[in-house]
Amino acid sequence: SNSIVSYVRLLTSAELRTNQDEYAAFVVHPETQESMSIIAFCNYFVEGMGKEADHVQMQALSKAMGVNLSVAYLDGSINNDANGDAPVDFVKFDNGGGDSANGIDDVVLLYRPGHYDILEHRAHEHRSSAASALVTPAAME
Repeated sequence: SNSIVSYVRLLTSAELRTNQDEYAAFVVHPETQESMSIIAFCNYFVEGMGKEADHVQMQALSKAMGVNLSVAYLDGSINNDANGDAPVDFVKFDNGGGDSANGIDDVVLLYRPGHYDILEHRAHEHRSSAASALVTPAAME
């Protein structure tokens, strides 16, 4: 799975480097908040493994992949409402292709500090697994 993460990081870096004018005003050092070049930012904070993806990286990834992203942030910064429920804060990253980019539903990610998970939308009814129907002991012989 590190190779997939590396690929996504390189894809994001390519988008940032290719469209520098679009992103330059938003690229800052994550710790000092000082402006920095796109090249340095990509070298240290996009392509480097173990680095957090911030807003500018997520926007670039959305555009590079041609899909809209919706990210649910569960970082503990949201206070409970009057009922004691903690609302989920979704941030949408639009690739510029509209509500349903390329006919593809939004990719929904769950962010926990240091980690993103892909969330799958499922209908309420139970679906049988087509994969389990195709892989039987007889088919493996």
